[in-house]
Amino acid sequence: MKSQIWTRHTIENFILAISSLVFIASTAGSIFYSQELSKNFSHLQKDKIIVDIPIGASFDRITNILLESGVLRSTLFFSAVSYFNKVTDKMQAGEYEINQESSTRSLVRDLSLGNVRTLTVTLIEGWTFEEALSTIRSSEGVIKSDVNVSERDLGIGIKDLLTSKEGMLFPDTYQYTVGTFDHEIVSRANERLKAILALEWETRNDDLPWETSYDSLVVASIIEKESGLINEKAKIAGVFARRIKAGMRLQSDPTVIYGLGDEYDGSLTRADLRRDTIYNSYTRDGLPPSPIALAGKASIRAALQPLSGESLYFVADGSGGHVFTNTLGDHNREVRKYRAMKAR
Repeated sequence: MKSQIWTRHTIENFILAISSLVFIASTAGSIFYSQELSKNFSHLQKDKIIVDIPIGASFDRITNILLESGVLRSTLFFSAVSYFNKVTDKMQAGEYEINQESSTRSLVRDLSLGNVRTLTVTLIEGWTFEEALSTIRSSEGVIKSDVNVSERDLGIGIKDLLTSKEGMLFPDTYQYTVGTFDHEIVSRANERLKAILALEWETRNDDLPWETSYDSLVVASIIEKESGLINEKAKIAGVFARRIKAGMRLQSDPTVIYGLGDEYDGSLTRADLRRDTIYNSYTRDGLPPSPIALAGKASIRAALQPLSGESLYFVADGSGGHVFTNTLGDHNREVRKYRAMKAR
């Protein structure tokens, strides 16, 4: 009887011991698995490694690429995690950026979700369309296409055909991935302009002398070239609005410079001001036929909400700003002061 009891206790203890070992092993395995999942790739010799996964690459080929690039020191755990999460057949092609802060968990997730490397291109206020296009085309990973973006493609619904592509992109920072075509970024910048212009147009002043949103974009582009100071933009817009209402010409130097094109040598002369081009607002009434640059949101808003007042003139003050005056006599006096200061 005692022997039977002892045997039963022995079996129970044995089962308990086995269960404890299994629990300890399972716990240790979970801890190891969790640690390996989140362990950073501190072994990388560089701050970051760019890995290109080709289209159609098998899972084995992907693991070999990661091994050969130095991202993985062994494919064992990466493969185990991928199989466990059932994503071995979901790995996507593209360029991936792996850095020392990356982990097995993030690498498997990024590859399976296609979280490829993101690049950016920034278009600056005051740039011409060609400057913006050149920057886009020279950006890393952008493919230069043979697609000719026409004025019709860049329209804003006001005119069937624009006279120029100028000013038809919104200056901002745009994200893209390697292999993006130049015309795709151009289209996004144009769509962003349309959206912002339409939204700002709804908040316009009632007594604007320009009738369409395209006209306001023309004015905004001139404001953009006249001043980079936020607190001056609405003042300049106010001067332009009052001049148009009074039947005066805009007389804006940036329009003359734009009309001169490559002939402008950095110095604007009186002869230049008298030289007639379709953009010369000293010799032509009304607005130029198109924008002269990319206009930012502040300039667009200023063109649609000009500041009220009496000033009809402004001239540079030599410190980055402008002096605003109400009469031609006062304006000429400020011009003489500015010229004297530059001559020193």
